[in-house]
Amino acid sequence: MGFTGILSIITVQTESGTRLKLVFAINRNHPDKHIVIASSTTSLSADEIIKIYSKLWQTECFYKIAKEFSLVKEFHCNSMEALVSHTSIIFTAI
Repeated sequence: MGFTGILSIITVQTESGTRLKLVFAINRNHPDKHIVIASSTTSLSADEIIKIYSKLWQTECFYKIAKEFSLVKEFHCNSMEALVSHTSIIFTAI
């Protein structure tokens, strides 16, 4: 997911007192669609927020695809070692 431009940037405060920076951007692949990205780190610039979000989105898409191709619908674990082992097996199989 990429962005062609920033439409607006505002900082708001929620009812609970949390400050959020909202970045309104245009989707590069669908210029008629917009996205709003919220960040609680209000010191970041809009470009930094978009860059971080883009990396997060790529990671989410990767894991979604990995899950679909692994035929694993659910996985529960209680340790980091189990998670790493499971993920390694999945990625080796792909």
